[in-house]
Amino acid sequence: MNSTLRFSLRSIPALLLSIPFFSLPAEAQPQQWNQIPPQQLAAEVDSLIKQMTPEEKVTELLSYTDNAVPRLGIPSLEWAELLHGVLSDGTTCFPQAIAMGAMWDPDLMQQIGATAAMEARSLGIGQALSPMLGLARDPRWGRVEESYGEDPYLVSRDGVAFINGLQGTGTDRFGSNHVIATPKHFVADGEPFAGENGEDIETSDRVLREIYFPPFEAAVKEAHAGAIMPAHHAINGVPCHANSWLLQDLLRKEWGFSGFVISDAGDIPKLFTQGGDFGHRYATSPDNAAVKAIEAGVDMELPGDVYKSTLLNSVKSGALPMDVVDRAVSHVLTMKLRLLGLTTPSTAQNGLDKTKQDILS
Repeated sequence: MNSTLRFSLRSIPALLLSIPFFSLPAEAQPQQWNQIPPQQLAAEVDSLIKQMTPEEKVTELLSYTDNAVPRLGIPSLEWAELLHGVLSDGTTCFPQAIAMGAMWDPDLMQQIGATAAMEARSLGIGQALSPMLGLARDPRWGRVEESYGEDPYLVSRDGVAFINGLQGTGTDRFGSNHVIATPKHFVADGEPFAGENGEDIETSDRVLREIYFPPFEAAVKEAHAGAIMPAHHAINGVPCHANSWLLQDLLRKEWGFSGFVISDAGDIPKLFTQGGDFGHRYATSPDNAAVKAIEAGVDMELPGDVYKSTLLNSVKSGALPMDVVDRAVSHVLTMKLRLLGLTTPSTAQNGLDKTKQDILS
């Protein structure tokens, strides 16, 4: 290869960061919502929740759908994987995560995250379902390529760096060229029974705290991750998506997490359905699965089918306090406004009418 055509990976992020195409135009820049004091933002969120109908509240908890509330100026939060770049025409495909982990270069990892975030925002994407902080402790596991490796320290350093790139740091955190990071899958999914992805694990508190927790604890305490995604499986008999000790006692109370928790795809119905990879048989019905998940601390459902069809019925029947729904809405809105701010209120309905019809049907 001609030496003039040979570029190192290290040169790519710096090159892309210099291209103005990926920056949002001045008129599209949101107000400085990312710098609003927490108490002021909390008051704004509380005011919005008081103005929302029950159907609008549930809409906020649905992913993979238009979750905007135009009459209140609440925008929709769109997501993409961003594991090693945005999967779209004209965007940069970086090496897979296991290869990036082999760089042993957190500074470069942060540049890659920043470039991926900037490209994502240029496409209207506000949330990255990454990084994947699972430790590849079993070579039979089918998701080794998504991991940075098997070492807790390496994965912690690369995870913090990638999140800092995605979200920004300091006064630039959640700025107009950044996105909400979603470290996943919380937690201990890299050593499942028989190496099968999503299979359960039996382990000890010591193993969790010394091996599996450190990357996520660093993501929360050092990088201030805006969202967290629980894992498919159950730990010691309790599914991660229904584990209040994991999602509230540890994540929020012990570590101080202040973002929102979003389910992995299909894991709310998996609490109810039966058989192997397809269900835990932990809940008695879809309604009960949704109640168990949201009470445990799962704020938003991906894609949203169970929350959409059951939550309001559970509130009406008395099985679910509205305060629990409001708590989840507050977590989601806080991060939404921090990143996207509010738009001009309008009468446009977008997907809200259909969502209301589905909720009430």
